[in-house]
Amino acid sequence: MSGRDEGWIFWDFDGTLARRTSGWSACMATVIDQHYPQLQITEDVVRPHFASGFPWHQPDVAHLELVDGDSWWAAFHRQVAAMLEELGCADHVERGLLADFRSAYTDGDAFVLLAGARAVLDELAARGWRQLILSNHVPELPHVVRALGIDDRIEIVLTSATIGYEKPHPQAYRIAVEAAGSPSRIWMIGDNLVADAEGADAAGLASILVGGAPRRWPRAAPDLSGVVALVGSPHD
Repeated sequence: MSGRDEGWIFWDFDGTLARRTSGWSACMATVIDQHYPQLQITEDVVRPHFASGFPWHQPDVAHLELVDGDSWWAAFHRQVAAMLEELGCADHVERGLLADFRSAYTDGDAFVLLAGARAVLDELAARGWRQLILSNHVPELPHVVRALGIDDRIEIVLTSATIGYEKPHPQAYRIAVEAAGSPSRIWMIGDNLVADAEGADAAGLASILVGGAPRRWPRAAPDLSGVVALVGSPHD
């Protein structure tokens, strides 16, 4: 069977297959507290500083200059440096606070699979679907996928941090299509209406919105188990 004849599932990751037990703000607050417990910095104090200025806030802008892991994190560090200064963490560079944050945020143990994710991946693989992840995420996403034990079902992991485009940028989808060998049958599955459903549709791909109602998107599944019936078999 040629690559064109194969069927592929393109998965979103965060909020669709898995989630991090705490987000950017909570993780940063925890790491700051480890270095500066006297400041009593909370998640609520940190959260406004993550509201703008990061690549995912401008998905229409390519960031090809950041496609290796260290460059991506260096840009992230520059963005949060002003916040740390403002919060009283003046010697954060000497303390290695941002290196600790990177290690903490990308720790595979901080992520959990959503209910039914493994079973759905197994069922779709049994039906003959090949599967990849296309996610707006950190450079270490392949490591996280391995830590969750689903790398035997996910053949390719594409993260915006290393391809230089955030969904719903059409180039993100083009890169995924090329990585899969330009197959004739593709489903994009995710929980974000704009990034996953509308973005894929604009790129010419069929899409399923997980956790959405049909009034929001014509092909919607209430949960992951509902995806299986919608995609059927790649040979139907």
